[in-house]
Parts: sequence; C-alpha cells; structure tokens
Amino acid sequence: MTDRFMLSRRQLLKTSAAGAALGLASAAFPISKAFAAAATVGFIYVGPKDDYGYNQAHAEGAAALKGVEGITVVEEENVPETVDVQKTMESMINLDGASLIFPTSFGYFDPHMLAMCKKFPDMQFRHCGGMWDKAKHPMNAGSYFGYIGMGQYLNGVVAGHTSKTKKLGFVAAKPIPQVLLNINSFLLGARSVDPSITCQVIFTGEWSLAVKEAEATNALVDQGADVITCHVDSPKVVVETAAGRGAFVCGYHANQSPLAPEKYLTGAEWNWAKVYKMFVADLVAGTPLPNFTRGGLADGFVKMSPLGPAVGEPARKQFDATLAEMMKGGFAVIKGPLKSNKGAVVAAAAIGVAFSGAPSSIVILAMGVAGVAAGGIWIGAVGALRHYRAVNETISSLLMAYIAIALMNQLVEGPLRDPASLNKPSTQPLADIYRIGNIPGMDVHWGLVVGIVACILSWVLIEKTRWGFAARIAGGNVRAAQVQGLAVGPLIVGFTALAGGFAGLAGMLEVAAVQGSANASLAAGYGYTGILVAFLARHNPLAIIPVAILLGGIDASGGLIQRRMDLPDATVLVLQGMIFIVILFSETFYGRFKAFNPDLWKRPDLWTRAT
Repeated sequence: MTDRFMLSRRQLLKTSAAGAALGLASAAFPISKAFAAAATVGFIYVGPKDDYGYNQAHAEGAAALKGVEGITVVEEENVPETVDVQKTMESMINLDGASLIFPTSFGYFDPHMLAMCKKFPDMQFRHCGGMWDKAKHPMNAGSYFGYIGMGQYLNGVVAGHTSKTKKLGFVAAKPIPQVLLNINSFLLGARSVDPSITCQVIFTGEWSLAVKEAEATNALVDQGADVITCHVDSPKVVVETAAGRGAFVCGYHANQSPLAPEKYLTGAEWNWAKVYKMFVADLVAGTPLPNFTRGGLADGFVKMSPLGPAVGEPARKQFDATLAEMMKGGFAVIKGPLKSNKGAVVAAAAIGVAFSGAPSSIVILAMGVAGVAAGGIWIGAVGALRHYRAVNETISSLLMAYIAIALMNQLVEGPLRDPASLNKPSTQPLADIYRIGNIPGMDVHWGLVVGIVACILSWVLIEKTRWGFAARIAGGNVRAAQVQGLAVGPLIVGFTALAGGFAGLAGMLEVAAVQGSANASLAAGYGYTGILVAFLARHNPLAIIPVAILLGGIDASGGLIQRRMDLPDATVLVLQGMIFIVILFSETFYGRFKAFNPDLWKRPDLWTRAT
C-alpha cells in the first residue's frame, strides 16, 4: 500500500495558450496515513446524496451504518465516472484508512475500481451493478445488486389498472441491460392487466440530465401517456413534470411520494441498508466478504413504496396478490424461451488502434504528432480569423471549442465507439503497451515532464528569439508591428497554432496517460481553468508551472474537504474564485492608492507628501 496522496485528482493545469500541455501533470506529496476505527467504510456517489433517487438510496443505506459501533463512514458525492473516482478511492484508503469501499455508480467498475483493486490488493471493493466475474476479476473485488425488475413489474400492475389511455411512458437514461430489463418488466406487469397496453420509451443518453428528462416527460404526455415511470439517477424532475401535466407516476430508486402526493401510485425502491449491514458484519467478524451478492423482494434487497391514494381497489388486490407470490421466492418476471438480438459490429478507429502491433514508441509518437497537428490546425484557424477577418479571438475560440466538443462526442458515440462501452460511450481502450506510465518511484505520469518542458520551450521562444520579440510587438500593438515591417499575419496564425498544438498534446496525454480511451470526460472545462492559470501567471510560461501546481492542489483537495469538513464539492470552485477576485482586485488598484503603491512602502518619507 502506498503512503502517498496523489494530489492531481482532477489534473493540475487544464489548458492555456502558453503552456496547455502542463494541464495533465500531477504532483504527489508524502502524507501520514490516518488512523482507522475498528472499520472505516467509504461510499462514493456520482451525484448528490439528496437527489430523491439512486444516490439517495445508497446514502440512506450508508446512514444505517453510522449507528453501528466501531464503524466509521466516509462519503463523497458528485464524483464523475472518470479517473476522479480512482483518486477518491486512493484518498479514502491513504487518508481516511478505509478498508472497504463501495463505489456505487455503474461506470465506476471498469476500469476504475478494477485498477484500484490491483493497486491495493489488501483492500476490499464492492461495486453496485452485478458485473463481477470470477474468471476475469480480482478476488478483492465484488458486485452486489437487486432484482428490482420485480418492483418495476409491480409498478406496471398498478399502472395498468390506473391508465385510461392504455398508453404508458418510460423515461430511460441508457439502453444497457438493466434499464432494458426494467422497461420490459414494467410493460409485462401492465400487460398482466390488459395485453393491449403499450409503453413508449425515450432515452435521454445520460444518467442525470434534468432538461432532457423534462422534455422527454412532456413529450410522452403529449403522445397520450397518462402513467409515467423512469430509470434515471434522480426521478425528481420526471415525477414533478408528469404530475404537473396531470399524469400519474410510479417511482424508482427511492420514495418520491412527497414530490407528488396525489399522483404518486407506488415505486420500486432499493433497501441497501440490509446489504451494507451484511457486508460490514462480515468485515468486522473477519469473515471473507462474498464476491457476488444478489437479492430481490423476498431477500429484503428491494422494497415497494406505499400505495398512493389514487390506486383503486382492483389494483390494490392484484398488487397485494402478486407481491405475496414474489415474497414466497421463485417468481419469474421474464419467462423463456428467449431469443438474443444480433447487433451490428461497430468498427472503432483511432491511431492507437490503427497502429496495433507497432512498437509502442512509434505509436505514442504518432499519437503525439496527431494531437499537436489537430490542435494546431483547429486553433490556428482562430488566429487566421483574427487577422484576416477581424473576428474577436476570444469569441471565435470559445465557439470553436464548442464545435470541437460536439464533433468529438459525435465520433465517440458513433463511428469510433467501442461496442462494449454501454454505459459511457468511448473509443476502444488503448493496449497497456501504448499507455504512458508513471515516472519511476513517483505517482506522477510523464505528462508532468512534458508540460514543464513545454513551458520552458515556450519561455525561450517568447523571450529569447526574434520571433518571440516580434510576436510580443504584434500582440501589444498591431499597427506598430506593421509599421516596422513585421509579418503580423503569419505571427498571429503561427503562435495561435502553437498554442493549439500544446492543447492537442495535452489531450493526447489525457488519453494515453489518464483515461486510456477517448470519451466525453475529455471536455471537462479544462480550458476555463487554463484561463485562470494564464492570468495568475501573468502570461509568463515559467510562472505557469508553480501556479498550475497551486491550483491543482486546491482542486485535488475537494474530496478531502467534503469528507472531513462536510462541505460541498463546490467549495473548491469558490476558493478558486476568491483567489481570482483577490488578484483582480490587486491588479485594479495597484498604484492607485497609498496602500497599493509600492513606492510608498519603499520610501516612508513619501507618506507625508502623499497625505
């Protein structure tokens, strides 16, 4: 087990015009490990703990452990399904002394939890999702899940009796097996009442996307659906929107009846308190934890919300009778025989895949060149628009960034998508030999070195060469540069292309050293932090290095602040904003008043004259 805390949980420097490549650097500092109680258990949530849904259900289960003697519970919310969750797990182990961790979100499992299982073989990890496979996965990993399709079947029974239009609506996040099972279970329950009932499904594409969830709910009601249910992380928006349109609702994950008391029929809920108590009891007793745990209504893993006031007597009778059958055990929602679908094979293409079988050094070099070329061409276009069409570079660069993000998402979710990436669309993962590893003896990848070298080379170019001198003149006063006979156009285009090349190189490092594949997480607002870094560094490439480390350290502290001080994860953003305001304030008032005039501090005799 390592005694280092990886400081770059969300990377040190994101991107900036002078030194974008440093954005993927990380720094590790020795820190003593926290003393644990009899057992410290960590819970990680992809969203807020009070979302009336998936995360709240797990948080309620974790809360049931807080009264158990000798158990310390640490929690962190709003952790995305990226390498951020790996840093959170490491932090819980190294700083909080956690010996059992529950990464609760579907996308935490592969590769993130599996990577931590390999790195910390003495720790125990249990993932919610049922994906553990004895033939492929380590024994300190495991999965737990529940047969909540039974609950959706009961939802369907009540919905079938309640619906007048015989049209039901289902708002779903992603077409993964568990979601499809819930959709089919809901419809089968309804068709046990009336075989003519239909169910319209709309996929939002994300586990939590309030705007699309509201749009989907409205669209279903517009098409005649009068009972709505869902499978998204937080059903709150769906429930409130449907009830507001006069439709009835069936809940999911947790009890949403307080959101729509008159329109809420019932809901399929998780009962994770029982599951977590089972795991903790084994942990404290020293008994090996089970690797694969499943259960349904009869096992207490799933429960139903109380029936609402709008549920009629026939619905109540069939609901109670079906629930009684399920509680006996052996009830099958899906009955065979079944035929499997044959999906078309999607051909994934990327440089790392296209060069499969080539020496790793050639592949990594090719990826680096491709990243620099793509970034240079893209941002070089911003410089060209600035010089030849007088388009403001700030506006054009932001617009070009949005276009790039949309284009990347289209490729990742379309022709380059790995068919196995059901939950989070991504390209095929790079082979280990094509990944950029850590600096020997450190928990920092080689991107740190690349970033520092890029900053040094940028400083030499700008401060020690005639091209840099000419660029500074052109940047300060275009007309003066033109009078001096400088080629302003090529200077602007060339230096913006160079900045874009650095950004492209940073993106390549993010894929090859951190993510392992291209996905939507690459567009994580890095450029906005890069603006702050460039401002604080006064556009000095050398100053970018310490400023990036400072902001990276603040960013990395977010999870620890959340767990130790019970503050929201947005505290880090507030702190960064405060730093920016203080620097901006000092810039504004520098030299204007006595307290901000450095000459007055150097010569006290000027105080008298100034007053």
